[in-house]
Amino acid sequence: MIVLAAYLRKRRLDKQAFLSLITPVLAAVIFFIFSIPYYAYDSQRQSRRADESEAMTYMGAINRGQQAFRLENDTFAESIDQLDLGLRSQTEDYEYEITISDDDMTAVTAVPKNGSRSSFVGAVFVVGDGNEIGTTRSIACKSDQPSQSAPSLPSMTEGGQIQCASGSSEN
Repeated sequence: MIVLAAYLRKRRLDKQAFLSLITPVLAAVIFFIFSIPYYAYDSQRQSRRADESEAMTYMGAINRGQQAFRLENDTFAESIDQLDLGLRSQTEDYEYEITISDDDMTAVTAVPKNGSRSSFVGAVFVVGDGNEIGTTRSIACKSDQPSQSAPSLPSMTEGGQIQCASGSSEN
């Protein structure tokens, strides 16, 4: 500040000139100070989304694997290894598990190892009467808030539509 004052005296600039020089500098400093928290938060949010995309990819692959398995075997797989997809049941960020596997439905959960991420549940339902193989429909639901427990299971309505349980949404 002292150097700036000496410069202004040497140049014989008045207060108006001083303000016109210092205002853009102050504006830039203030912008920088307020933008740091935003970029730090945005970086964390992007990292969480990347980790959650892994879970969504796994959920989709497992659901499709279950549909193919049922078409070939007339039953759902009881474990991820049985699907023979080359997927691990645990990664750095999530644990995956087939929790229900019966004649009409199967479900898989993705639970984060860190509580700052969302959890997921995927399900495949058999649609059609019990006398034929029937078609299948699948859904993947994400918890609305970060959670270390899986969302409740999705359900199928009378009209054959699948919907996520309360506290989760289709993703």
